[in-house]
Amino acid sequence: MLHREFQLVTLLTGLEVKDNGEVVYRETSIEGVVEHAVTIECGSTLPNIYIWSFTKPGTDTIRAVVFNFGGGPKLQKLAETLGNLSVVGNSASLAISKLPVDAEGLYTCQALYDMPVSKPYIVLSDASPVEGTSMWMLCALEEGTGPINYTWEQEGQDGAIRTLAQSNSSLFNIPWVARNLTGRYRCLAKNQVNQQWSDQTWIDIIFGPDIPHIDIIPNSITTQGYSVLEKETISFICQTSSNPPSNYVWIYNSSKVAVGPQYTINRILRSQTGSYTCQVQGTLNETLCSVITVEQVNMPVSKPYVTFSESSPLEGTAVWIRCDLEKGTGPIKYIWEQRNWDGMDRTVAKGNLTLVHLAKVTRNHTGWYRCTINNDVNQQQSDWMWLDVIYGPDMPSIYVVPSSVSEQGSSALEKEAISFLCQAASNPASQYVWFYNNSQVFVGSQLTIPSILRQQAGYYTCLAQNTYLKSSSRKTITLTVYLPVSKPYIVLSDSSPVEGTSMWMRCGLEEGTGPINYTWEQETREGSVSTLAQTNISVVNITWVTRNHTGWYRCLAKNQVNQQRSDRIWLDIIFGPDMPQIDVTPYSVTERGYSALERETVSLMCQASSNPPSQYVWFYNNSQVYMGPQLTIMKILRMHTGHYACLAQNTYLNTPLSHTCAHLDKCYTHKHTHTSGATVPG
Repeated sequence: MLHREFQLVTLLTGLEVKDNGEVVYRETSIEGVVEHAVTIECGSTLPNIYIWSFTKPGTDTIRAVVFNFGGGPKLQKLAETLGNLSVVGNSASLAISKLPVDAEGLYTCQALYDMPVSKPYIVLSDASPVEGTSMWMLCALEEGTGPINYTWEQEGQDGAIRTLAQSNSSLFNIPWVARNLTGRYRCLAKNQVNQQWSDQTWIDIIFGPDIPHIDIIPNSITTQGYSVLEKETISFICQTSSNPPSNYVWIYNSSKVAVGPQYTINRILRSQTGSYTCQVQGTLNETLCSVITVEQVNMPVSKPYVTFSESSPLEGTAVWIRCDLEKGTGPIKYIWEQRNWDGMDRTVAKGNLTLVHLAKVTRNHTGWYRCTINNDVNQQQSDWMWLDVIYGPDMPSIYVVPSSVSEQGSSALEKEAISFLCQAASNPASQYVWFYNNSQVFVGSQLTIPSILRQQAGYYTCLAQNTYLKSSSRKTITLTVYLPVSKPYIVLSDSSPVEGTSMWMRCGLEEGTGPINYTWEQETREGSVSTLAQTNISVVNITWVTRNHTGWYRCLAKNQVNQQRSDRIWLDIIFGPDMPQIDVTPYSVTERGYSALERETVSLMCQASSNPPSQYVWFYNNSQVYMGPQLTIMKILRMHTGHYACLAQNTYLNTPLSHTCAHLDKCYTHKHTHTSGATVPG
């Protein structure tokens, strides 16, 4: 393959306008190979505006190939004859692929660039202005195409960076200089081409001194000033805001005693109370002062101790309690506390008095006491001290175990173990003596009888004694010894009484201590239970027995100790027979009696209340025809018309037949009708 080389004489013209208006031209030469690629450069950066033109060798004609006026590259028709021509991205360079022979010639690039800003520097009207005055700062440049924007930044003494201003002016005015403007400053200059930061410049604001502030370490503040501990090392520290730092002078009661921000006194004494002044002077010859007063040099309170006028007073007498201490600067405050038997603490008194008066001491004042004292320096607590109030004995309380209370007093079961416990409040503790019916039987708070008997019922007295006071008190209770009721049983005067007679029932017991109450219950055949009587008598009299008394009976016996029920017993009341009642089935009633259809089956039913049940005898026209409650006539005929009578008898009562007939039978006229339905009177 043969390659033809030729020279493209290319003039790359870069236009650079300097401050003096001079235009700079740059030229270069490039060789290319036909059918190969070549790149023709126009500067190292993309210009704002550029135009590429072409001049054929041997001619002076300049023709445009491509241009860019800010809207992107625009290829002209001439570019089609120069090969596959394009603009390299983000530059003004031309790229030709498959270079043709006709592409040989002079290429001219005319480019226009903005001037970048140079590194700015800060010019200050005053590098150390005084607080309250005015100043200006200038962000100066050697070169740079406008428009140019300026940004001012401050880095404070705390390291925080903040933007002060953004404008198109290089001058920044501060009409009132404040101390918080102290710091490092820099400016940013920026145009369409680039941006540059200046170096930081320190502005040192002159200010102060402010009014000084004095601290005392350690200290305690009072209403008049400060107080400190005697023989303690104390430091006075004076602080004021100032630039440059102020000079410090310490004055004690009009006499200069030290220079510098801190004045220390080792082992201060009470004689060194007074006024301490801190005098500060700045570079502007302004002098300010601050004064504090050490009002007093205090002595800490020592540990207190408690003293009683009487450590074991009698209840009702007067007592004082005093809180003593060896040393301590006043004023001193006192707090009195009492701790009772339950361990609870309570405040008894507060104030500036060392003495607490108890005009009339009571047993509730018994307990531990302590005092807490404090002054402006410290506080201390005494040890606990015991106040022992003497009292009693009170009226004793007697507790019976097991306990059962009656109207007469306490009660117990026979052969039961019983304990009597006596308690009477007293200090010192009571001594106890027990008496039974005025005879001493035991010494101690608890009297126990392992198996008490009925003969041991009576009066039990507890005597409580306070041996310290030689005083005593007593209490007596009455004890009743009960025997539990045994299971009762019922005795009847007649277990089958006749209605209309009288009878009695007795609830019998084998044993049981009175008083005993009795309750009688009746349960009917239907199962309903009702209370018949409640009484303290074991016998119940029924003066007129009725059939309603028939049923089950039982009794309940109850005393102060227990209650028991008897077994049930049946009471069977004998009565009757009542007047019989005859029912005819089927029946038809006429004015003269009953009627029935001929050849019909007729039943006559007789009923009469009786215990034991009645025995029945039927009579027809005074002749006995049947025995039993129901007389049935199968296919009744007209000849059966007549009188039918029912005789009811109580065989238990052995009632004579004639007596029963005379008084109990009831006769009915029975009529019979023929088949045609006509009634034929009998």
